[in-house]
Amino acid sequence: TVIPSPFWRMLLSRLSITGARLFATCNPEGPAHWLKKEFIDKVQPLIYKEAKKQGLKNPEVIAQLGTAQAIQETGWGKHVVGNNYFGIKAPPSKGGVTAMTEEYINGQRVRIPQRFEGYSSLEDSVAGYIKFLKVNPRYTKVLQSTSIEEAIGRIGESGYATSPTYAGPKKNAEP
Repeated sequence: TVIPSPFWRMLLSRLSITGARLFATCNPEGPAHWLKKEFIDKVQPLIYKEAKKQGLKNPEVIAQLGTAQAIQETGWGKHVVGNNYFGIKAPPSKGGVTAMTEEYINGQRVRIPQRFEGYSSLEDSVAGYIKFLKVNPRYTKVLQSTSIEEAIGRIGESGYATSPTYAGPKKNAEP
């Protein structure tokens, strides 16, 4: 089931002003809209299924959050490094795929090379995302969220991304 576009517009406006603008500018009748619809239709059910498989109590919330994060991290699937749809970094002891990324260091946005986890497929990336959330204690409150709004706030508080505007309450975030 595809969630209506007003929901995604709200969700992306909370997750990222850039993401909200990207979504709001697509023509609902044009090919860009259908590519985005296909992306949501492809990613969200995979996350839901994997969240249930790994025993999460709120698979629908995590599926919505994960889909929004995959949109944010990959630009609707256009910029996927090593089949990593969630921007999960590789630990220092592990290899990974190196790519240039924007990070915030000491309040400044910088472009630096980072090592990201590599996955064999989208499905593998989804399984890695759910496992990543489960094994890192800082995401406990995200996994306990009972609404997408709460999950967005919790992911913002968790330090998932270095951007100060990655998640959390946004005022006047209309595109």
